[in-house]
Amino acid sequence: MKILSMISILICSLGLVFSTENYSSNLIKAASDKDVCSIMLQQLEKTNKTNLEMAYAGYYHCIWAKHAFNPMAKLSSFKKGRKLLDEAAEKEPKAVEIRLLRYAIQYNSPSFLGYKSSLTKDLEYVKQHKTNIKDKSLRIFLEKQGI
Repeated sequence: MKILSMISILICSLGLVFSTENYSSNLIKAASDKDVCSIMLQQLEKTNKTNLEMAYAGYYHCIWAKHAFNPMAKLSSFKKGRKLLDEAAEKEPKAVEIRLLRYAIQYNSPSFLGYKSSLTKDLEYVKQHKTNIKDKSLRIFLEKQGI
């Protein structure tokens, strides 16, 4: 696993472009693998950020909060991710992929963080439009989320 992480870091440092398929294929891995999450964040920092990339950055920042050691760093990363997810969803409310990312974070975030406000409407929207999702990694992610 360390070799894979090192190869990914090398690819990132060479400036090769990642696509949203790269970001979606690592959604599940990032929750348990700090290196994968870090690589995704580093790559997203280099982009001009479309609304979808902004949502992925938000997702990965929220996930990074799980890996951070310092409680203040955890909260800061989560807040940054939350802001990016909400901004992306506000700019592009009909993007099912953005709504799915925000739903996943809201569903899995602890209640004391108070980030559940769009949970129900995002879930309903994703359920209604999930047939529009063609990306295989996202389809697997939908299953893991129980949708």
